[in-house]
Amino acid sequence: MEFDRRVQIRVNRLDKGQRKKGFGSGYLVGPRLVLTAAHVLDHVDPGADNPVTVSLPDTGEREFPAMVRWQRTDDTVDAALIEIADGHGWQAPQSLSDLLTRPPQRYGLIIGTRPHPVTASGFPRMQKDITHGRRLDEQFTGRIAPGTGSLAGRYELTGTDPTPAAATDTPGSGSRWSGMSGAAVLTDDGYGSDLLCGVMRRDRQADDGTRLTATTAARLLADKASAPSSPSTPAGTPSSNRSNPSACSSLSPSTAAFPPPPPSCAPMPKPSPSTAAPTNSPPCKHGARTVHPPSRSVC
Repeated sequence: MEFDRRVQIRVNRLDKGQRKKGFGSGYLVGPRLVLTAAHVLDHVDPGADNPVTVSLPDTGEREFPAMVRWQRTDDTVDAALIEIADGHGWQAPQSLSDLLTRPPQRYGLIIGTRPHPVTASGFPRMQKDITHGRRLDEQFTGRIAPGTGSLAGRYELTGTDPTPAAATDTPGSGSRWSGMSGAAVLTDDGYGSDLLCGVMRRDRQADDGTRLTATTAARLLADKASAPSSPSTPAGTPSSNRSNPSACSSLSPSTAAFPPPPPSCAPMPKPSPSTAAPTNSPPCKHGARTVHPPSRSVC
């Protein structure tokens, strides 16, 4: 996980004539493109000066205006893409400053039947500083059991680490995980990098431990509305490139948020049977498999 890609999202809401503030987590999948949960953007006030803003919590929490580029909410998908507006002094974090050597995020699919370790980092209500109101970070570590939630088309994440109670000054009886929505769910690809396999959605408020749900990355990439309107290669096209930057741009409806692909690509090392595998090799029985979204060109 690249900690410098975590962002906080603030929303000016207008709900039943009342103006409210909304908050959620997000993850940069490109220099100016943020993946988050769609419900974070519910009831956006179109009359506000800056309806949606994004901030990097590690750099002073300055808020930058952003625009919603794609949004979908239904039984299986709760996700959105927002683009940080140009011309306001935004600087991409270090991990996204050189896309020739460190391309945008790759995506993965949990396969097999064994529970698989995952992690996510965001800014839940239980980490709110009651003195200054600042949202601090929380890294969730847990597992996805492929046989739980599969019929509903979602991931269910379980965790057993102890968690603190929510801030006592926060009204209502909402979830202590409120504000974690939109955090990227990541797993190791077996080579020291991450695969983004989902987007945090909601807390099921388990009686013991933690049970969270997430939208699967595979459903995001299958949504034609989230891909560029220009012609593209069918989903699942084999690729020998382990670090294909188009894997990020093909998820975005606005390719202007990304630089052009590099002139050359390094070949993918031969994967082991128990780790991530490219789509042009036999699927492994268990683990996380790389998902290649549609792209116009493959290196």
